[in-house]
Amino acid sequence: MALQNLRVVEMGQAFAGPWCAEILATLGADVIKVERPEIGDETRRWGPLFWGYTAAVFHTVNGNKKSVALDLKNLQDLDDFLSLLGETDIFLHNMRPGVLEKMGLGPEEMLARSQGSSMAKSVPSVTKAR
Repeated sequence: MALQNLRVVEMGQAFAGPWCAEILATLGADVIKVERPEIGDETRRWGPLFWGYTAAVFHTVNGNKKSVALDLKNLQDLDDFLSLLGETDIFLHNMRPGVLEKMGLGPEEMLARSQGSSMAKSVPSVTKAR
């Protein structure tokens, strides 16, 4: 596979971030999805079609991934997250602006902690109506 030696840590919600990471996973990257404990990605609850207790749409953009639940406000989970980043090539997220910076996980801090890694943010394209 084209990306078989690439490790991606994804902290994506809803659709854009998870879909981007799913494409990388389909191309062979080792993708680890980081979700909030108990809540997870919000698309897990998007209906009406469900597979068990999880919405079908969640499965369409999260195939071929591993998943871990971490509460980044918990010091042990934050330490585990930072260790995971130290072993990754790409950190991909689509968090709201400022969320990661408030947690001390902005681009500068993240890149300083994980030498040789890249950080990517997926943002939806917006077309202004005329």
